[in-house]
Amino acid sequence: MTEHIDFIGNNMFFYGKKLYRNNDYMSQKTKIQRIMGLIECAPFFSSIVTLGDLPQLLGIELFLPDVPVIRLPFPKLSFIEKNNYTPQYDFLFIGALTKYRRDFIKNLFRGGFNICYPNYQRNFFISRKLRNDYIHKSKIILNVPQVRD
Repeated sequence: MTEHIDFIGNNMFFYGKKLYRNNDYMSQKTKIQRIMGLIECAPFFSSIVTLGDLPQLLGIELFLPDVPVIRLPFPKLSFIEKNNYTPQYDFLFIGALTKYRRDFIKNLFRGGFNICYPNYQRNFFISRKLRNDYIHKSKIILNVPQVRD
């Protein structure tokens, strides 16, 4: 499961914000559609699996009482030998653009960094092959929160 849905007290949270709070990452309509999809699929769940520590799914047992959450830890990675290839970009960001992310990336540009953002001015994501090509050409791959906490 990739949705960051938490149930704290009598409130439902999406990505750390109360369900009814607007943000530029996900519309209210999309949030409701995803919750309805979760409810519709719930009878077919034998478990929910997450990779790593996120999403936390706090209180999910209140919403889906008979569905266990299985957390798979991130695998340990071994270091590889450094090659002589010089990356083309300092940073790569692949993700939906929110106001916070846009401002963050602009600040990196102002700092003189070379940033690759292939989804800029697109309403769709790039292919896996193209994404992997960009990853190979970049020093650091950014994972920027949708909004500032």
